[in-house]
Amino acid sequence: MGFANLNWLSSWTKFVGSQVYDNDYSDKGGFTTSAFVGWRTDEKGKTSELRLTSDNDGAFNWLFGLYWSDQQADWGWLAAYRSIIYQPEWAVRGDYKTRTMAAFGQLSYAFSDQFTLTGGLRWNDDRKTLKTGEQDSWDDVLWKAALEYEINDHMMSYVSASTGYLAGGINSAPGVNPTWEPEHLTAYEIGLKSMLADGAVQLNLAAWYNDFRDVQSQSFLVMPFPGSPEATEYTGNGGAMDARGIDAEIHWSPTPNWQLASNISYTDAKFGDYVAPNLAGLGDIPGHSEGDMLSFRGWRPALSPEWVIGLQTSYTLSLKKWGALTGYLQSTYASDNYVSDMNLAGVRQGSHTRTDIRLIWQATENFQIQLYYLNLEDAETLNWARVYNPAARPGITTLQANWDNAPTNGIIINYTF
Repeated sequence: MGFANLNWLSSWTKFVGSQVYDNDYSDKGGFTTSAFVGWRTDEKGKTSELRLTSDNDGAFNWLFGLYWSDQQADWGWLAAYRSIIYQPEWAVRGDYKTRTMAAFGQLSYAFSDQFTLTGGLRWNDDRKTLKTGEQDSWDDVLWKAALEYEINDHMMSYVSASTGYLAGGINSAPGVNPTWEPEHLTAYEIGLKSMLADGAVQLNLAAWYNDFRDVQSQSFLVMPFPGSPEATEYTGNGGAMDARGIDAEIHWSPTPNWQLASNISYTDAKFGDYVAPNLAGLGDIPGHSEGDMLSFRGWRPALSPEWVIGLQTSYTLSLKKWGALTGYLQSTYASDNYVSDMNLAGVRQGSHTRTDIRLIWQATENFQIQLYYLNLEDAETLNWARVYNPAARPGITTLQANWDNAPTNGIIINYTF
């Protein structure tokens, strides 16, 4: 448009699927009669964003935009009778709906060739509707402020502060708070970005601090459905959490064909004043059990190891008219951590490494073949776990866990047209 660029981005998506599980845990995997064997979903969504961005090389730059999203999901339980899967009558039919609208803007002004100040605002409005027709909405105004200092043509430093929020929601379980409130975050960061050795080395450093408030937490309720008691989830607001850390990454290209990279991160994250309903089977946990409530103070949030170190290397060999062949190796070390917010023995993952290798033949610009072997160590790694009361015996707690894949090898063929 001369003075600015106008961009319009839109998307339309649809997903239909069902997921069932072997409810009798037999080798054959047959379905027996059960009130719950899985779920089905029919999702569709539309998004649209209109963005106007200044088109100049002067000291003053800006952008303004509007965003809209509409997501619907017809989601329901599946039951089985004599190995026939069907949707039971007690499963309420209808769409879950989420509508988001936002308006945002950002201004940047370069005071000199070295200093640039940036400020931004975003208004977000979210509305959610259950399949029963119950609905609620939440809105917030978010902000960002940043100062950049260009040390030279190949190195810049920055300091920034920003806010964010995760919208609330509606509980369908009986006897609990009908809604939960948004989760809020204030984030601070200071860092350095640089290109050294005539561009052969890239070095980035950052120190950050995140202050979370009204962190959303999941709890469980045992409620009777026809034919079988079942456990259902509901969400509340647990409290506060602080996280701080240091990140460093370096990328080195000793030759055009050889690439070496490493990243190191240290994270110190702990819950503050954070409580959630206790589970009957946990018993007394000194320093954490408070009657019907459980204090998370001092526990680390799920999936937050103190140390993560990654190493990557690749070498590309020219095959001339036959394209290029690239060998790639990646290895990651993670210190011990918990895969649940409840820091219990059964959900602790010890320190471990994970190594993957790939061999990629780029035959032409449009055709690629990739061979891969993942998890060379054959590490048994917990990805995630849920601590909850089982439906049949609500007086105890149990774990539902997800593990990383065993060693996996395969081939990927890509053709772009």
